[in-house]
Amino acid sequence: DWEDRRSRFGFDAKMFEKKVELRFDFQSNDGFRDIYDGLVDAYVRYKPSDSLAVTVGRFKPMIGYYDFMQSTNAQPTFERSQIFNQLGIDRTAGVGFEGKVQQFIWQAGIYSNAIDRDRNDFDQAFGEFNGGWSTTLGVGYDFSKALDVKKADFRIDWLHSDRDADANILNLYDDVISSTFWVQDGDWSFVAEGYYAMGG
Repeated sequence: DWEDRRSRFGFDAKMFEKKVELRFDFQSNDGFRDIYDGLVDAYVRYKPSDSLAVTVGRFKPMIGYYDFMQSTNAQPTFERSQIFNQLGIDRTAGVGFEGKVQQFIWQAGIYSNAIDRDRNDFDQAFGEFNGGWSTTLGVGYDFSKALDVKKADFRIDWLHSDRDADANILNLYDDVISSTFWVQDGDWSFVAEGYYAMGG
């Protein structure tokens, strides 16, 4: 027998000297019973310089820098952490800002707390925007030069949700904090990441 968890189809594009990035992908389900079984990502990212990027569309809220925000294709584990899965965080519509000032990195975003649960309805893939809003703030520091390694990031990210009665995403906790320390050089890497959730 054969079982596939899901298959994804889509495209990425970088245009205008890589200042504009587009991503659109959707998934099907086991046995391709439905070719379209929900939108995954659909966003435009404008990056006028190395120190600023603005993202608009449906994408991952900026929290859980390693376990959630990074692609699983780049992770050595078969699945994401089950701990993170308990936080009720997933892709939703929003706008995000990221930047870098010397060795410091920062991020901020605002996201809809309502997505459409009928995955087969593409017209409602971005939700109704009627379930309240969540915000993220984060700051970090790049230690790679100080440690003389390829990558050494430390960051703390915070997600706050107003948890409206009509919310069906980002609605399990009032506040979630993630802290990440990620060092990589050559063939080795070390990651330590923790989460703290409160309220709700």
